[in-house]
Amino acid sequence: MVFLYVLSAYCVGFLSLYFIWQKDLKKVNLFIGLAKAWGLGNIFFLILFYSLSFLNKLDIINQKNFLIVAGIIFLVSILNLVKWLNKIKLNRENWIWLGLILIFLWPLIKHSLFSPLNAWDALGVWLIKAKPLFYSAGISQSGFFTNDFYHYTHLDYPLGLPLLAAAYYRMINFLNDQAIQFYLLQFYLCLNFILIGKIAEKFNKSLFFVNKLLLSGIILMIPNFVIYSHNGYADIPLSFYFALSASILMEKLNFKNKAKDLSMLVLTGLAGALIKIEGYPWIIVVCLTTGLIIWKRKIKLKQKIKLIIAGIAGITPIFFWEIYKLNNQISNTFNKAIFDFNSITKLKIIIHIYLNELINTNRYSLILIPIFLIYLTLTFKILIKKQMNYLLFHGLIIGQLTAYTIIYLISPFPLMWQLSSFERIALHLIPIIILLIIYNYSWLWPEKK
Repeated sequence: MVFLYVLSAYCVGFLSLYFIWQKDLKKVNLFIGLAKAWGLGNIFFLILFYSLSFLNKLDIINQKNFLIVAGIIFLVSILNLVKWLNKIKLNRENWIWLGLILIFLWPLIKHSLFSPLNAWDALGVWLIKAKPLFYSAGISQSGFFTNDFYHYTHLDYPLGLPLLAAAYYRMINFLNDQAIQFYLLQFYLCLNFILIGKIAEKFNKSLFFVNKLLLSGIILMIPNFVIYSHNGYADIPLSFYFALSASILMEKLNFKNKAKDLSMLVLTGLAGALIKIEGYPWIIVVCLTTGLIIWKRKIKLKQKIKLIIAGIAGITPIFFWEIYKLNNQISNTFNKAIFDFNSITKLKIIIHIYLNELINTNRYSLILIPIFLIYLTLTFKILIKKQMNYLLFHGLIIGQLTAYTIIYLISPFPLMWQLSSFERIALHLIPIIILLIIYNYSWLWPEKK
């Protein structure tokens, strides 16, 4: 059942690409295609599951209904996949590349299927919320989210990951925290596919196949990402949506072309807020960066309509969740946050923790230090060449890091306890740095076509 659940998410994403974003499907390589399909499939699942939970109709999700709907989705996907494959030329090298990656990651895949879930935040924060959504037909019926006894679970956090798990529990009709790890592992795989796909796309002619394999191997072997790859935390799914929306933004807006269809960017940019609370500042960061880049550009009416529809679809579950929290007086984790002069004194410690994370060889081996140095070198090269427009994309990481710094400054919790979360928060930012390296290089030294 978990294999069918995973496959159905990929198929829903593929069908959305096929029917809504056909231009993206024509040009996309295998890795980016898989990542976009997974990301979009889960967004549609989340919008559906959020809607059913607010309407107290989650009991519609059961094994019989799932198998019927999944069967229809698979049939439609196969028919359209055959049509699509007849129109395009597949790169055999990418299929070999994908096969080697999956062989390399087989121990991790096996671990996700057979290891018990034992991480605290997974058991005590994220997946505990999936239980009342399994036993009850919706949020209000469960009574869980208005019960102060469960305050330690951060009741105000978004319900994306619990809903994805609860839907699976309903499909198998019992609780199984172990198998859902395989579903969560797909976010880690597709996060890597975004980075590897961009290497394949941007260095198509300049790098040999072996060099590409080595680069992708380095990315896959960052220890901290492997640790959190499937253990029930929401940070890798959030990191995936950050990287996906950042890659779409850089892909669509390169200062050489007119503003293209931005509806997928809007949808993936909003998706983070359905997963984790850190997704809220990401919406502002993406909107500001996009706004500065498309300033005074003309956007076609059809593109505007798609953008508005995508915006409404993505913001609606976020809006209703916030209204529900307000009506039921669910306290916000940071409702006692305060900024005063003493908060500034925390800044030195916060920066120290950031720098300490950068050189933490236990969590990143020796991989993160050269990545950061290459990032700085290419950024300075852009400054020297006076290609200032491209610096706007760096606002993604600067803006998000600024948001985290402000939260640490005003947090009502003990600073060192709060800063212990940065080892997970860093997972949101590192893929964006790698994406910026790839794009900075391609902007500075574009391949000749």
